[in-house]
Amino acid sequence: MTENSILDVLKQCFEKFIPAEDARTTITPLEFTITLVFCYFGDSKTFSLESIRRFMIGHLNQSISRGAFWERMAGNRLKQNLQSVIAELMGRLAASVQVSETILKQLGVNAIEVVDSS
Repeated sequence: MTENSILDVLKQCFEKFIPAEDARTTITPLEFTITLVFCYFGDSKTFSLESIRRFMIGHLNQSISRGAFWERMAGNRLKQNLQSVIAELMGRLAASVQVSETILKQLGVNAIEVVDSS
């Protein structure tokens, strides 16, 4: 997979599950979630909720109060959105990985047994 296609898949997964607009907020759910995820790619080795909030303010050029930030971080909506995106990404990863006999031989796999409990 090329770097551009990986980014395209990431973008599609985020856009599939997370709303791009929400009239109640100045920072959309999509912007909030993507910025939250990508803040972990920064240089800082220590994270606090306040440093994540400052990262968001710096990258989105929009202010978000502590209370609004904490409320969005603690909400079930963010958790459900992240779970949906991760499940989709894992499904796409599993679909894109192809295991050939050559790879199995290199790993030393002799056989694969499947047990049906029904």
